[in-house]
Amino acid sequence: PSFYVEIIDIYTEAYSAPKKSLYIATGILDSLFYNYIPSSSDLIDLTHLIKLKPDAIILNYGVSMRRFKYAKKIIDTLKEKYY
Repeated sequence: PSFYVEIIDIYTEAYSAPKKSLYIATGILDSLFYNYIPSSSDLIDLTHLIKLKPDAIILNYGVSMRRFKYAKKIIDTLKEKYY
């Protein structure tokens, strides 16, 4: 957990600089590649990422092609709650 907190601090510091955009490209929601319901770890990670208020979250190709509408719905739902 402490490593994750350090990463968040780095992103938050970079994002707080004037007129900087924050794009997050990770393996987020990879569990959707095989399932229609994401893993709890993916949901926790995504919630933390959304709290950073990124300009964009970039999904990997496999999730984008197979489960884009599910991923978008999950991201939009979490954005409404935590953004």
